[in-house]
Amino acid sequence: MADYKVKLVRAASITGAANKTSITQPSQTAANPQNPSSTRTGLASTREQVVFDVTPEFSESRSINYKNIDPVHAPGAVYMYANTNARTFSISAKFISRSIDEATVNLAYIQYLRTWAMPTFGRIGANPAPGEGILGAPPAILLLTAYSLGNPSATGVTNTTPDSSGNPVPNIGNNIYQVPVIMTSLEIPYPSDVDYIPTKNGIPVPTVQTVSISLTEAHSPNAYQQFTLQDYKTGRLTNF
Repeated sequence: MADYKVKLVRAASITGAANKTSITQPSQTAANPQNPSSTRTGLASTREQVVFDVTPEFSESRSINYKNIDPVHAPGAVYMYANTNARTFSISAKFISRSIDEATVNLAYIQYLRTWAMPTFGRIGANPAPGEGILGAPPAILLLTAYSLGNPSATGVTNTTPDSSGNPVPNIGNNIYQVPVIMTSLEIPYPSDVDYIPTKNGIPVPTVQTVSISLTEAHSPNAYQQFTLQDYKTGRLTNF
């Protein structure tokens, strides 16, 4: 089944096999928080991710840079292409807590977002997750997926569809799929006009909490060398 939800995944938690953690849905959490085997209620041995179950306000933008030369007495300027900036993404997402389970999950999502803004500093704690065991490491690289079917290489262009003038256009293989990004800003409000509901540990959480996140696309030099304009145009290029 296709999953079109917007989600962020810590990249290192996909490649590392040990200590992968992910917030589970309420139906997967332990029913008894007093059970010693459920000390980490709401966590499971999968990937570390935040899933925006309520469709967020989502935008994508980028700028294209040109340098201009202004010949004397000319009727216009001459433009030389410089570069294209990395995309930036803006997410304004609502976390809805209608039950203790949902409040527990959403608070853990908030804590993930806070953690992804922080470097590895001070000392290494017990059982570090993949990518968290090196002092001085910068904040995590995240993978952004939004409104996609899956791996673009598996859903490439197979045919075309005519536009309003009859011109054939390609059936795009995908949209935003596991694009590496860095978090550049995070805003977590605590509104005064909503009720608060406790988590399983008794922590009060807003029933409606709108979180704002700014992200910037961040590829390695090797990934840029693998860029192919033709595959990018048809939506087949992985991680772009």
